[in-house]
Amino acid sequence: MWQVWARSDLPRDAVSSYWAGPHARIVTRIAGVSDYRQHHLSASAHGFWPAQGPLLSTEIPTDWVISGVPEVEFDGPLGSMKGLVTKATRALYRDEANIFDRVLANLSIPQGSRVFGAHSDDEATTAVVFFRRRADVIAGAFRCLVRDELSRSLITQNGVQEVRAHVFLPQAKWMWATPGVAHDNPPHRRYHAMLSIRADTREVLDAALRRASEAHAAQQRRLCLAAHAYLVDTTRHIVANGVAQ
Repeated sequence: MWQVWARSDLPRDAVSSYWAGPHARIVTRIAGVSDYRQHHLSASAHGFWPAQGPLLSTEIPTDWVISGVPEVEFDGPLGSMKGLVTKATRALYRDEANIFDRVLANLSIPQGSRVFGAHSDDEATTAVVFFRRRADVIAGAFRCLVRDELSRSLITQNGVQEVRAHVFLPQAKWMWATPGVAHDNPPHRRYHAMLSIRADTREVLDAALRRASEAHAAQQRRLCLAAHAYLVDTTRHIVANGVAQ
């Protein structure tokens, strides 16, 4: 899981086009990649996770609005290790500076990712939500809240097609120290988990978020500092089951 910020000195459309085109084609050559999708996030429709208390942030700081989320799955741990040392990966490293100002990597913990349901409608509405954990809480309780409880609450809502949950490993510089782009990720901006939710319509999505958030309001206040939601403008599914699309 990555978070990317588009270059501020280029038109957003130019960045999106290059990311989905030449940059994506480099990824299709990386060994060990079984699934690769790009979530191109809305530049304006964000910060709509239902608030559950004055100390749980839902409004995204203007200096930390993410442009996109590349979601990558490898053929197991060996696949990820193999994929990080290929010629194509080195080309990807160099290419990032063409379109991104900042790139952050978030690898999932073992058993930290789960998929509920399976989307079938390309016209569905998608949102991604990033969660920041409180420093003084048990990581396992936070993991269960996002990966299990919120995910299950969402997928049981009528009209929700798919929920993808990821809980991240602790941040480390070695994860993705690519040249020419920033990798600053201060603790007060750092995320610890993400949900991707696909629903029939925006109305269905908003209702599902509201019900799930309200059902787990007390746990969010106890375990989370932030829940930052973005509407996805488009999702490009570049690699599926190891095959370029």
